Amino acid sequence: MIELHAILAATANGCIGKDNALPWPPLKGDLARFKKLTMGKVVIMGRKTYESLPVKLEGRTCIVMTRQALELPGVRDANGAIFVNNVSDAMRFAQEESVGDVAYVIGGAEIFKRLALMITQIELTFVKRLYEGDTYVDLAEMVKD
Repeated sequence: MIELHAILAATANGCIGKDNALPWPPLKGDLARFKKLTMGKVVIMGRKTYESLPVKLEGRTCIVMTRQALELPGVRDANGAIFVNNVSDAMRFAQEESVGDVAYVIGGAEIFKRLALMITQIELTFVKRLYEGDTYVDLAEMVKD
């Protein structure tokens, strides 16, 4: 069974986004770490997160969870991203597409919440300055006993 790891950057109050983007300027070290950890892996995200990406995530298989109606689970877009409507399909495609034993959950807040009980590790970049946002995660809720 594939393991899920969350990877995110957040402030102390759990801010992860504003207006479908990061509320802080690019954090060079964070972006390099994100690329290093996720390269060659499956990444699971919500539709809004997928649409907010400035470029296609080369070298990774993207699974996009959406509420939009799909004719069949696993429909691929022109970039090769796989679209699904539920957790079980996301996990099935993650298992099928994975070349390793880890897939990364990369956001947004609703996806972190829906997959929280399945996440076994969190890769967190702590943003020291507080930023205002419109998207927050409960970091304590993501940590299991």
